[in-house]
Amino acid sequence: MLDMTVLLTGFISLLGLVVVYKLLPLFKSFVPLTLLNILSQVAKYFVYAAEAELGRGKGKDKFDMALQKAQAFLEKYHLTFDTQVVKDAILHQWLDMNMAQLNAGMKK
Repeated sequence: MLDMTVLLTGFISLLGLVVVYKLLPLFKSFVPLTLLNILSQVAKYFVYAAEAELGRGKGKDKFDMALQKAQAFLEKYHLTFDTQVVKDAILHQWLDMNMAQLNAGMKK
């Protein structure tokens, strides 16, 4: 009589190999998007915090404060990004905040 355990184990192993081979690249493609979303949220948080702490005006001081705090936060949690990428994320959030303030009539 033929032992089906060996055949079933081989089939399941082969199926697992195919699933990992096909799905692993898909999972890896989501990692950069997730990291960019995290960076975007961190930048937004510190841009709004700098705006609240320093008030209107003082754009260079607020940018430097947001950059310094964002980089310290990212380093604390071992998330490494190029400094230019962090600056771009902060600038993007800054522009979004300014547009929201203009649309709300808070700025002219």
